[in-house]
Amino acid sequence: MQLALNLINSHPGGLQGLVQQFAQSGLGQQAQSWVSNGQNLPISAEQITQVLGSGKLQEIAKQLGMEHADAAGGLAGLLPQVVNHLTPNGAVQDDLVQQEPAQR
Repeated sequence: MQLALNLINSHPGGLQGLVQQFAQSGLGQQAQSWVSNGQNLPISAEQITQVLGSGKLQEIAKQLGMEHADAAGGLAGLLPQVVNHLTPNGAVQDDLVQQEPAQR
C-alpha cells in the first residue's frame, strides 16, 4: 500500500497527474476504470514500467528497499485498488491522497 501511496504523492499533479499520464500512454481506459465506480481493469508490471519509466520505479523501489521488478509487480497489483479506494465517488480529489497516510 505504501508503494502506491508514495507513487501518487510524489507524482507531479498527484493522483490527477498520474491518471493523465496513464491516459497519455494509451492506458486511459484502465486508469479511468480505477477512478469510476465499475470494475477495475488490470494492468501488468510491464505496462507500469512503460508508463512510469524504469528510473521512477527504481527510485521508488530504492526508497522502500525492494527490487525494481517487485515494485512494478506490486504497483500493478495495488494501484488499481488504491486509486479506486481514493475515488469513492468516481472522481479524482487529490486532497484525499494527502490525508490517506495519516489515517492509517
